[in-house]
Amino acid sequence: MIFRKKQGLDKPALITLNYPSNAKLIQPKKTGEILSG
Repeated sequence: MIFRKKQGLDKPALITLNYPSNAKLIQPKKTGEILSG
């Protein structure tokens, strides 16, 4: 959860690990929403 406070460098990496099939969801601002669940 700490990753969402960091730059977008860690956000996509974290999501890719949890949502490899939903890589399409990885977007600039939507990334934070996905992490928030």
